[in-house]
Amino acid sequence: MNSLLSIQRHLWMVSFVAVILSGCGSARYVFKDSDLGVVAMPSNSERNREKALELMQQHFPDGYEIDREEETVVGLVTHEHVHGDANRDKTKHGEVQFASATSTATTTDKTEYRISYRRR
Repeated sequence: MNSLLSIQRHLWMVSFVAVILSGCGSARYVFKDSDLGVVAMPSNSERNREKALELMQQHFPDGYEIDREEETVVGLVTHEHVHGDANRDKTKHGEVQFASATSTATTTDKTEYRISYRRR
């Protein structure tokens, strides 16, 4: 039972860290040249969009035009849930311990929101 609980704690910590890290970040350059650019953000939230607009303004201080906005698949994310159970039974020969675990994994697309823009 202790090893099962240890595995569950370890998986929970790994999942927690992954969730925290996936929420970090705002906007970043994906592509930048003299006339065009693409910025990406984890989602099209107000905070992320403000940062993206700042990056576009820094790239083209004299003005820019947005050509395209889209959500883009950039990978896969797998979430795993482990559930464990342990029981003890007394028999005429002593105590017996039973442990079982079930695991479910779900894989989804990892996406980001991208804005393509160009110099005015």
